[in-house]
Amino acid sequence: MAAATLAQKDGKKSAVAFGLALLLPTVVLNGGMFAQCDSLYAACALWGLALALERKPAGAAACFALSLAFKLQAVFLLPVVAVLWADRKLRLSDALVFLAALAATALPALLGGKSIGALLSIYTAQTGLYTGLTYNAPSFFALMNTTGLDVYAYGNFGMALAFGACALLVACGVKQAGKLTREGYLRLALLLPLAIVFFLPRMHERYFYLADILSAVLAAENKKAAPICALVALASLGSYWETALPLSFCALMMFAALILTLRHTQREENVI
Repeated sequence: MAAATLAQKDGKKSAVAFGLALLLPTVVLNGGMFAQCDSLYAACALWGLALALERKPAGAAACFALSLAFKLQAVFLLPVVAVLWADRKLRLSDALVFLAALAATALPALLGGKSIGALLSIYTAQTGLYTGLTYNAPSFFALMNTTGLDVYAYGNFGMALAFGACALLVACGVKQAGKLTREGYLRLALLLPLAIVFFLPRMHERYFYLADILSAVLAAENKKAAPICALVALASLGSYWETALPLSFCALMMFAALILTLRHTQREENVI
């Protein structure tokens, strides 16, 4: 439903977005194969973006907070908040709504005996769980033989690339604040998880989940984006189903989707 709401308020486009998102192989496999709750954080993140575009900032802030409460991977889309604020679709006061909603999600754990320190350290503790450069993600690091490489040096390089790409996309979005169409926001929202997850180290295959959904919504909004959706979906499926395609080939498809989205965005929205 979040995907349908995010698509332009057009019955046909909303139905196509709903159908594509529901039937994406990775959406079907994510819960059944990996027992993950990516659909929860992704739905809240998409609801947040949709509400912000509909000029309902308080509801958007609450949805963004819920998304982050469900999973840390929400941060792959949250940089779009800076563009929404510059476009006056979010207000500075909505940060209080965000914090209040985030605090409310912690109440059950607090009442159950968890300390504030333990709650605050949940996500920071997770960052040290993995040290490999890629965990079957079709990312930049899947294009190289990582055996024997200095995982910390290459990991820091990847993080620099990811943060740089994110900063550039946000800066370009802020520069175009007030001029971005709904489709322009969809393209920017897709570019963020595509670029960030592609360059970041220690990513799992399922971390492209937001990109999977957003590519389907964009394809429903504009048929010209269908090849982007096909590339993202096939690359993600190939990484889920390890024997189907070489991981390096999946990474090349994901990179091709990133380049195609950049080209379409530059041509149609002049954001980049």
